[in-house]
Amino acid sequence: MSVPRPQPRKHPRPAPHPRLPFARLAAREWVAALAALDVLVLLAIFLIPGLDPAGDAPAAGGAPSPAGAPAFGGHAPWVFASIQFLLRRLPSWLAGVVLPIMGLLVLAALPRLERWLRRDAGWVGLGLVGLAALLTVAAALGLLG
Repeated sequence: MSVPRPQPRKHPRPAPHPRLPFARLAAREWVAALAALDVLVLLAIFLIPGLDPAGDAPAAGGAPSPAGAPAFGGHAPWVFASIQFLLRRLPSWLAGVVLPIMGLLVLAALPRLERWLRRDAGWVGLGLVGLAALLTVAAALGLLG
C-alpha cells in the first residue's frame, strides 16, 4: 500500500492592480507638486521667520540691530558648506548662481553620458581620484584658504 504524494496547495493569484496611463499619472504628479508648492508659499507668507538678533536686517516685528552689533556670520548647515566656501572666495553671481546651475546640468546629463562612462570608466575613475588627491594636498598646504 502506497501513500499518495501530497499535492501542493494552489493559492489563488491576487488580481493585478490596474495600471494608470502615463498622461493620467503625470497629471496627478503635477497636481500634487503644485499643491505642495502652494502649501510652501502660504507657509512662507504667514510664518515669517526672524533673523538672528545680531543680524543686519530687522526680525519679523522688531527693530534693526544696534549699530555696534556684529553682522550675521551666515553659518549654513553642513549641506551648504561647499556653496558657502565658494561664496567667500568668488563673486556671488558666479558661486551662488552659475556654478550650482552647472553642477545641476552635469547631474542631468549623467544618464545621457552613461555609454561614454561605461566605455571609459577606468579613466574617469582615475581622474576623479587624482582630482580628490590634488584637492586634498592643496587643502593641506593651505592653498584653498
